[in-house]
Amino acid sequence: MTIQIPEAAVFEVVDGNNYSLRHAHMGHNPEDAVLYWNRYGRYHGAKSQAVRKWMLDSNNYRMEYGLGNCSHGAKSKERYKKPRKTKNGKLPKGC
Repeated sequence: MTIQIPEAAVFEVVDGNNYSLRHAHMGHNPEDAVLYWNRYGRYHGAKSQAVRKWMLDSNNYRMEYGLGNCSHGAKSKERYKKPRKTKNGKLPKGC
């Protein structure tokens, strides 16, 4: 089933411009998913309650114009790091 989005439905992006909702993508904000994982998530695990809570929190997303959002990951030099166990059960600072 395809949902029809009216062309008149628009959203405003951070640059102040309005775009058709048909071209909207969900982007992570204020922190990119890769940065979040590398800083915090990998110490808890991919399916941990902490990571799932972050991924499901609508405050971590914003609508972005599709063309710009599609290239964010390719432009970033950050890559997902492997999950990591904590040392002596202690999380690094900031976790």
